[in-house]
Amino acid sequence: MNKKILIITYVVPYPANLGGQISIFGTINYLRFFFNITLVIRIHTHADKENIEKLKRIWPEVSIETVTYYHEKTALNTVKNYLYRSAYKLKEKVKKIFVSPPADTIQNRISFYPFLPADVKFCDFLENLLSKNEFAIIQIEYTDLLNLVHLLPSKAVKIFVQIENRYSILQDYFNKINNKSLYAKYIIENARAAEIALIDKYDHVIALNKNDKENLSKYLPAEKIVISSFPILNNLITSDINSTFSKNNLNKLIFLGSQGHLPNEDAVKWFIEEMYDKIYQQYKLKLYITGKWEKDFTKKYPQVIFTGFVDDVSPLIKNSIVISPIRLGGGGLRAKVLQAMAMRVPLVSTALGSEGIEGIKNNENIFIANTPKEFITSIQNIVENELHTNQVINNAFEVIQMHYTEKAVGKIRKDIYNKIIDQKV
Repeated sequence: MNKKILIITYVVPYPANLGGQISIFGTINYLRFFFNITLVIRIHTHADKENIEKLKRIWPEVSIETVTYYHEKTALNTVKNYLYRSAYKLKEKVKKIFVSPPADTIQNRISFYPFLPADVKFCDFLENLLSKNEFAIIQIEYTDLLNLVHLLPSKAVKIFVQIENRYSILQDYFNKINNKSLYAKYIIENARAAEIALIDKYDHVIALNKNDKENLSKYLPAEKIVISSFPILNNLITSDINSTFSKNNLNKLIFLGSQGHLPNEDAVKWFIEEMYDKIYQQYKLKLYITGKWEKDFTKKYPQVIFTGFVDDVSPLIKNSIVISPIRLGGGGLRAKVLQAMAMRVPLVSTALGSEGIEGIKNNENIFIANTPKEFITSIQNIVENELHTNQVINNAFEVIQMHYTEKAVGKIRKDIYNKIIDQKV
């Protein structure tokens, strides 16, 4: 029986620090022992290349194929890259001064309408790979790669994993700024039409939760949509199951995530500008923000500690309250929320930021806050009521153990693949 699965993804899944990386790494980490998996990744930096080499040593069972989009570091290439970056930064500054669009328009169009064709190099690589291998299943991850469906052979079962949907993010963005114009409707419906039409060309769609399946079922046959979450990595689930929260040890607030994802940028800006000063004045809790953030953004907030990428967030997250003030949706699951639950630390999230998580309930296994006032009140309640806070932490940890371990999630995905392969035979 052919159990060969090709997975094409948009991100390098190692080290698994961000939501998308955790999603891909955690799933394959379990499934690699049951299927012959080939993973295709585009690499853009020397760091990507080094991380792929490390990943190959961790996953000897997985065939990792790469398409390279950078030049090895030489004196000439260093100068070229410097000149390119300098020219790009200058162009962006000129655009901001002379051609800045109105605040209620979409500035980075490709990030919201990512349906441009793949380049010739990648298409040729994929054609060569597919000519030499017959895969039972070909799986595409991320909206940015949706249109690759046109390159895939008809014999293989084609699966799309919906990490998020772009039209929903757009919808929330325009709602947030109260823009109900024809322009807003035009942008949203354009993205929705393209995204749904491409998804419909796949044989099956994997939604990460019930809410996403329900939303997709408005546009697609429900029978082609299956639910399969992503796991929290085993090393991110605390082994100290008896750890407790104490306000005497509490010393920080943490936001996990990079600026490249628009919902993260909006969340951080909203939290800092609308509520952080009041929280700091009361509890003197420093705000730490992980991931990659542009200097033009970080210098606006000198009172905040931007850590950059952190290989292991476990030491940082200790004695903290994790915040997830997400206001822009897109479906999927928030890894930052699951991480906090798995590490047994208090978590305050908007309802949107925790949407889709199994069994989530305010004040039972999470603290939900949708306004600045509610965020401030939730943090006050966490600090002042240790007994209740620890009950919430314990309940949240049980949710992780029941639904989001590598084994629990992997078994569901394994059964989905086996069923598809059996039907194909």
